[in-house]
Amino acid sequence: MMESEQTVLDDEQYKIKYNSKWCSAINCTNSKIRCPDLSFFSLPLDAERSRRWVISSRRADLEKKPFEKLHRSNVMCEKHFEPCCFKETKGKRKLLKNDAVPSIFAVPNPPPKQTPSRPPPKERIAPTLSQATTSSTETDTTSNDVDEIEINELGDSGATHLSVTALIGQSDVPAPQSLGPETPSDKPSRPGVMKQWALNPARKSY
Repeated sequence: MMESEQTVLDDEQYKIKYNSKWCSAINCTNSKIRCPDLSFFSLPLDAERSRRWVISSRRADLEKKPFEKLHRSNVMCEKHFEPCCFKETKGKRKLLKNDAVPSIFAVPNPPPKQTPSRPPPKERIAPTLSQATTSSTETDTTSNDVDEIEINELGDSGATHLSVTALIGQSDVPAPQSLGPETPSDKPSRPGVMKQWALNPARKSY
């Protein structure tokens, strides 16, 4: 093992024993004793903010510890915070804003982003509304009843032939009989008039 690697390992072991004096960020060797001019900040006494600090620090061994204990025994130095994270003060001592989160670390890759386990409500509701609209359209198309009426003119007689076709669901409706022009044989006979004409043929009809 190289001397530099051994030094880092010794520093990490020392940090575990004296957490409150050493920066908890991974690969950081700053301490209150070595760097008295630096400002050190305890981990937040808030569960959500403390969790964000631990994830950013790349310290997997701190993830299962209670945030109250982390607040009492772990600190981070100012080197891991961007300038926008600090409040404007007149003195030399730096103060963090309430929503400050460390983001500067000596590691090649950034921490994984926190993604929600469930999609937003709009994304979950949109497919449901689309499916409901499609289903309603199909139902209206299949349930509509169609009535068809055909009218045909027949020559000079002026008679009209009606052909009615009713399509209602699956029921069978018998079509009405066709109505044709009235023929002389269909006209009712007038026996009284014929009899009177036979008895008095010379009488004029008006």
